[in-house]
Amino acid sequence: MQNVIWSNDTDRIDSIVDYWKEEAARLSEDMAKDPKGTIDDACWPVTDILDRAWRQAISDYELPTAARLIEIIDDLDPYATGIAAHAVDENNADRRDECGNLERLELKEGRDIEPDDSLRDILRKTTPLGPRIRAVYGMPAPENTTKKR
Repeated sequence: MQNVIWSNDTDRIDSIVDYWKEEAARLSEDMAKDPKGTIDDACWPVTDILDRAWRQAISDYELPTAARLIEIIDDLDPYATGIAAHAVDENNADRRDECGNLERLELKEGRDIEPDDSLRDILRKTTPLGPRIRAVYGMPAPENTTKKR
């Protein structure tokens, strides 16, 4: 049996790229001050975005400002620059993880869920909770209908 996880891949990929762009824009001020230190501290997709923005913004006469880097980061086309391919890889890795989680939950052959319709199980499930458990969960005590008046 194959587990199929429904996913709107294009929206998911776009949200991954948007997250990376937001992170790169957040780091752009640090990038303008210390490019090497910022590149070393960021994760690799954000590093790729920052590096592309830096290469576009750098000139022979001056270093780029944070505002200029943010502008370039916003204008980057993730599909033309290959950033979306990194997001596809990340999305596929997430999907494989989810499939692995579902496979661990799947019942193996020869094992099934035992019906619990025995009298003992029914009595256990219908017995009122003890006073300590009711106190922990803030549940009121059941009314005693057998009490004499």
